[in-house]
Amino acid sequence: AMCLERGDWYYRGLLENAPTASRPVVLRRERGYYRRFLDSHTKKDIQSFRVEKALKSIAKELGMDKTLTVTLGKGVTMKFVRIDAGRFVMGSPTTEKDRVEDESPQHMVTISKAFYMGVYEVTQEQYQAVTGNNPSKFKAPRNAVEMIRWGNAMAFCKAMSKMTRLDVRLPTEAQWEYACRAGGKTRFNFGNDIKDFAAHGWCSTNSGDKPHPVGGKKPNAAGL
Repeated sequence: AMCLERGDWYYRGLLENAPTASRPVVLRRERGYYRRFLDSHTKKDIQSFRVEKALKSIAKELGMDKTLTVTLGKGVTMKFVRIDAGRFVMGSPTTEKDRVEDESPQHMVTISKAFYMGVYEVTQEQYQAVTGNNPSKFKAPRNAVEMIRWGNAMAFCKAMSKMTRLDVRLPTEAQWEYACRAGGKTRFNFGNDIKDFAAHGWCSTNSGDKPHPVGGKKPNAAGL
């Protein structure tokens, strides 16, 4: 009740008369109290819906609705980018070079709800912050975690969900391709020419046969 009262005070009292330069500070404090309220108030009632609506408005004004940074403890964070709902053609045309048969038939898919996707692969420091261990062979905090199976990935998502109170899971195949293509219809998400691949990803010709820290290559149009 106190968190709700404080949030309303910032929202209906201070914010209305706050100068432009001070609005971000007021909005962040308001957001903090409202989020604490939702953490404790688990019922779906008029108050919770009102607060959720206010939080969306705050995020939009602060420019936070497109990206989301989640704290995992000990200075480790994970950045997500919002993938808006939409439609796309899943699969590849039969005329595309080096395609494989399971990319057929092409078909229209609707992504009905927006979702957030991690900007990078899960790093070793993120995996360790959540699970308490690092099974990777090539140890480096900012390298993607490796030497894990699907079950390990599912356990990581479950543990992170519990830690952050967010619904963390692996993307569906359709969500992944939709996010990867990011509106593109070309062979790769950056175009058709394989000569440009090295600028966007690690491969046999530029990796030196070893992993590298995440974020060292150009992102796609979605920011991944």
